[in-house]
Amino acid sequence: MDKRALKYFETVARLGSIRAASEVLHVAHSAISRQVKQLESELNVQLLERLGRGIEVTAAGGQLLSHIKDIQRREDDFLARLSDMQGLRIGTLRIATGGGLISDLLTGAISSFSRQHPGIRFVLNVCGGDEVIRQVRDDEVDLGLVLNCAADPQLDNLLSCPFPPLNLIVHPGSPQAQLEYCSLAQLQSLPLAMLNDSFSIRQLIRRFEEQHGVRFAPQLECNSFEALKIFVLAGLGGTLLPAFCTTREIQNGSLKAIPLAPAQQHSCSVDLIIRKGRERSAGIRAISEHIRQNMVAFQGLGSERLQPAKPDC
Repeated sequence: MDKRALKYFETVARLGSIRAASEVLHVAHSAISRQVKQLESELNVQLLERLGRGIEVTAAGGQLLSHIKDIQRREDDFLARLSDMQGLRIGTLRIATGGGLISDLLTGAISSFSRQHPGIRFVLNVCGGDEVIRQVRDDEVDLGLVLNCAADPQLDNLLSCPFPPLNLIVHPGSPQAQLEYCSLAQLQSLPLAMLNDSFSIRQLIRRFEEQHGVRFAPQLECNSFEALKIFVLAGLGGTLLPAFCTTREIQNGSLKAIPLAPAQQHSCSVDLIIRKGRERSAGIRAISEHIRQNMVAFQGLGSERLQPAKPDC
């Protein structure tokens, strides 16, 4: 079976339509359809049932998907063992993470890891929490970083840390940058940019509002961490984020984090997850330790707040 045809089929099956697969793979709709039909002809079975504008995987297609995943897992295990034999001189680590964690991951864990193991290549997928979990579960990545991972019998939690408190993120030249703490009254008087409700961080802000009987009316609402930073850097106002979301900017002095008073109370966590049963290669063990030691998100309110790995995510 042609490896490219298998990839096309798996993507169509996962996304539910050839059109969606075409957009993700950047391959013409007709080319994907042709490859899948050739695969069906080669195997002499129907893999997909066309239903209007979408598709449904047949029983035979489901068996092929399981076969594809099994091949990928065996290949991943082989490459991990090969990397172990080479003493982490070669290899690839794949991590899926939410956008708010990418700066902390790069400037903390990956930078320290890469100085020790320059031959290891990284593949980072930045996506929403549900997609992070799916990619870990389906072995598309080795590890996932996600907020508040719900219990899942297919996942293990390697690290879990209480979610750090929200801060007011402002330009260092703004009047608020001189504050030791930002009160509710001061916060309500400042133009704010916020993520939309699809983000876990916005849900935490909603809880903060409920706890303290306030309601913010953001001047800018968006789905981009980068847009929030640009809003603040342009001197338009502030935003509410954990400090780790702006690790690089705080370190270089372009942004400043001001604690809120009163602080929010919540039970959210930052979790490092892996598929249950996946082989813990030397590379996975090493990057997990660099994440624990070097990411601000996993320091919580102090290293003593780190929790042991939960049996299930």
